[in-house]
Amino acid sequence: MTHLFSRNARWALAVLTALFILAAVAPNLLSIEQHIYLPLHTVLEIGAVAVAFLIFIVGWQSWLRTPPLPITLIGCGFFGVGLLDIAHLRSFQGMPVFVTASGPEKAINFWLAARFLAAAVLLLAACLSWQRQSPRWSRYLALGIVLVLVAAISAAGLWFQEQLPASFEPGVGLTRFKVASEWVLVTLYGLTAVILWRRRTAIDDIDVSALILAVLITAQSELFFTMYGEVTDLYNLLGHVYKIAAYYYFYRALAASGIDLPYHRLDDSKRRMQATLDAMPDMLFELDARGVVHHFHSQRDETFLPPTEFLGKSIYPLVPAEVGAVTREALQDVIDTGFTRGRQYELVIDGSPSWYELSGSKLNVSTHREQRYLLLVRNITDRKRAEQERDRLQSILYTALDNLPLGLAINSVGHEVGFEYMNERFPAIYGVTREQLLRPDGFWRSVYRDPERRERVKQQVLADVESGDVERMYWDDVPLRDEQGRTRYISARNIPLPIEGLWLSTVTDVTAQHRAEEELRIAAAAFNSQEGIVVTDAERRVLRVNPAFTEVTGLSSALVRGMMLEDLLIAGEDGELLGSIIHMLAHTGHWRGELWLRHADGQRYPQRTTLTAVTDARGRVSHYIADLIDTTALREAEQQIEHLELFDPLTGLANRYLLMRRLQQAIVDHQKREQYGALLYFDIDHFKTINDTLGHQSGDQLLIRIAETLRGQIAPNQFVARSAADEFMMIVADCGALPEDAATAAQRQAQKLLQELNGLYEIDGKAYYSTCSVGITLFGQGATDAIEVFKQADIAMHQAKQQDDVSISFFDPAMEDALLARVSLDQELREALARRQFALYYQPKVQANGTIVGAEALIRWHHPERGIVLPGEFIPAAEASGLIQEIERWVLETAIVQLQRWQQMPSHAHLSLNVNVTSNQFHRPDFVVLLEQLIAEHPIDPAGLMLELTESTLIADLETTRTRIERLRSLGVRFSIDDFGTGYSSLTYLSRLPLDQLKIDQSFVRGIGCDESSSSIVRAVIEMAHALGLEVLAEGVETREQLAFLTQEHCDLYQGYLFGHPLPVEQLQVS
Repeated sequence: MTHLFSRNARWALAVLTALFILAAVAPNLLSIEQHIYLPLHTVLEIGAVAVAFLIFIVGWQSWLRTPPLPITLIGCGFFGVGLLDIAHLRSFQGMPVFVTASGPEKAINFWLAARFLAAAVLLLAACLSWQRQSPRWSRYLALGIVLVLVAAISAAGLWFQEQLPASFEPGVGLTRFKVASEWVLVTLYGLTAVILWRRRTAIDDIDVSALILAVLITAQSELFFTMYGEVTDLYNLLGHVYKIAAYYYFYRALAASGIDLPYHRLDDSKRRMQATLDAMPDMLFELDARGVVHHFHSQRDETFLPPTEFLGKSIYPLVPAEVGAVTREALQDVIDTGFTRGRQYELVIDGSPSWYELSGSKLNVSTHREQRYLLLVRNITDRKRAEQERDRLQSILYTALDNLPLGLAINSVGHEVGFEYMNERFPAIYGVTREQLLRPDGFWRSVYRDPERRERVKQQVLADVESGDVERMYWDDVPLRDEQGRTRYISARNIPLPIEGLWLSTVTDVTAQHRAEEELRIAAAAFNSQEGIVVTDAERRVLRVNPAFTEVTGLSSALVRGMMLEDLLIAGEDGELLGSIIHMLAHTGHWRGELWLRHADGQRYPQRTTLTAVTDARGRVSHYIADLIDTTALREAEQQIEHLELFDPLTGLANRYLLMRRLQQAIVDHQKREQYGALLYFDIDHFKTINDTLGHQSGDQLLIRIAETLRGQIAPNQFVARSAADEFMMIVADCGALPEDAATAAQRQAQKLLQELNGLYEIDGKAYYSTCSVGITLFGQGATDAIEVFKQADIAMHQAKQQDDVSISFFDPAMEDALLARVSLDQELREALARRQFALYYQPKVQANGTIVGAEALIRWHHPERGIVLPGEFIPAAEASGLIQEIERWVLETAIVQLQRWQQMPSHAHLSLNVNVTSNQFHRPDFVVLLEQLIAEHPIDPAGLMLELTESTLIADLETTRTRIERLRSLGVRFSIDDFGTGYSSLTYLSRLPLDQLKIDQSFVRGIGCDESSSSIVRAVIEMAHALGLEVLAEGVETREQLAFLTQEHCDLYQGYLFGHPLPVEQLQVS
């Protein structure tokens, strides 16, 4: 007990106990007269009532802290005790009448009722839980119960006193009922003290020592009331004194809970909070909604100004702009939502970057007239640097893992395979995407597409894993078939990890090894093919030749074995040795070209030769293989073809192709030497009349005669060609360094030739007078392109023919007008972009029944003067001026915006939109990023967007094209091949590229019904596209007959004037 009570409490208990013993030993030590005792009793009772009401007030007001139920119960109970003590005081002998006559019996009854109420409340409070908070309504319920009890007791004591047991007999003293009641009270108080003692550690929010002391003093007080004989004797007085002392300690116990303890805890909280703030490395700002700083705390000097400079001022103009912007956003978040987290900013301080993080919340303080907010600024530089280092190391690790030659993953193995990690090679080797593997049951469904095989393989793998046998965790040469039907072979392995349920899965692509074995078998068969094959050792000594070699050369295997390869093959007809080629072959491993092979008859014949160096496991050359195809006949045919490509078969002169090559060379040469040359363009006047009257054979004879004349006039610096039916051209070099001199020399040469060309020709025995017109243009210091020079000469020739009296004409510089027109067109295009004169028209894509399922976006120019201009009239100028990129981006973005609008309309959500993409646009480095950005800015279902590419676009760089298409298809974008059949039309790229749609060019559709070959081509294209899983759309459908044919051949979609012209979007009728 001495450890429970404070020193003052122990002294008070000792004094009161000593006084109790003294009074018990010397009861007559003090005698009080009646006239003195009544005022003294009144004062003592008033004091007791006052303390009881204080206990009630403390217990009731402690509700503001939601006190435990016992405190609420004690407070309300002592309110009832105080009321009964007032009734006791008013009923005491000598007091005025209180409703009924006063007297000792009446006063004692109220006294006992008050004591029993106090004892019951204290015992019940001792037994209840001191940890559970009392609900709000509990204090009203407790007070109500107490008031009801007090009213009932008061009614019994005032009006039914005769029915109550006697407690005091004048002249005799206390009755046995009164004494027994006091001993019951002493017992109750003692039991309460014991319970409180045993539960003292579970009672936190009250001074339990004061409460136990109050109960013990109350018990002593009740003992006094068992011993007095007169209401005015010493025991009665001491009983009241002890009661006041007990009430005081009751008050102290509850005051500690309701007053002292909260203040102590508040002080502790302040000290704790200050210690916390002092230990925090962060800056703490208290702001109002305008950003004014009202309080600041920091243990580190990280502010731009001392606190005295910004306290009471807005923080925004005092900090750097980027800090102010982040602070404003964070404060607004707190104002809107009550808190903010994780807003960061970076500052460069003394040349070193530092990072800070903002957090904040509302400050709910009732003393402030306006709402305040706390912003905590934490220096996270160390964390950021640690994160950067972690990211760097993680990037190194992932890069290393992604560049391993095998696929690697960490995953669970079961009916569903869950992945924790996979490197880039893992899905690539399986021939699927990462997204496919991450779907539920994605591994089994995407890797094994055939349901029967999937289930069989799954059960086998699960059984192997369940067995725990490491030898069963290997699976070699597993065949896998991709979406294109190609078969690959993989080897896989599962390694259990220490983490339960996870495995390290590795996969290796062994397709190359598997194919190597197949190729060995194929090589054995190829050795006996119809092509000549020679195998040598590393020193190029012949080891073997195949039967085809012997048959072609007449040289037996025994004869050539041991010969050097250089003795059989010669590089060039001049006998150049093969050594230089072999030297190059040793470094590149492969060479292809033409060599000359010695035959048994001593002759040499050209061979299309493929030389391959075979290396051993250490990379050293072990053998050489020569594959030989006799190209004698082919060489002769190529020479004939080359001659036909470069020379006119009728006249033997160079043709237009060779002329343009020579002209371009001459232009470059003259520019380097700063000289002028001339191009003379001859046209036979009225040549059509000869053909019409004398016949084409006669016309051909005239052409031959003129060609012979020109050939006979050629000087060493001149070149003559036949460029068209009745047109001849001559390049005259070195006409002079000045344009005047060059023009004079060119005119003189033209006049000389006209004198030879103009005149009578005898053709089939008939005389025919022929003349020529000549157009002349100079080159060397002007146009640099052969085509442009050719055009200038052509214009000049037509000028000569239009003038009756002039047969020679120089190029008219009026061509500058055309150039100016081009410049004007460029400017108009720029204004068209700025003034939004471009518009997209939409031509519907329909099904056979006419239902519109989408459209193709086609650009039109709304010219303010020329009206609607089609793209064929301005796109070339846009490409030449560089404006095409901006126009292409506008088309793409406008189409995506329109598709977004359609997808937001239930009646149009099913529509897809085709957009043409040029080769330059598609292969531009930023095209994929641009399209991803546009889709992000204008959210759409990418499956509704179909990009149309031409065949030339697709094959320009097949691997890059495939990579870009796959990246965009991973977003959902689809692809269509446009104008199929007009370009390369190769099945190779069709099978290798992941396309969705094939569009049959309208030139084939137009021939349906009138050209059997076009119908056959269309039929074959549809069948082939369906076999490749492609959707087929026919362009240019204009007649019912074409539609009927295409429908019969199961074409999927149609587009053409039969269904609708390109229209503005507002005129497009979907339903």
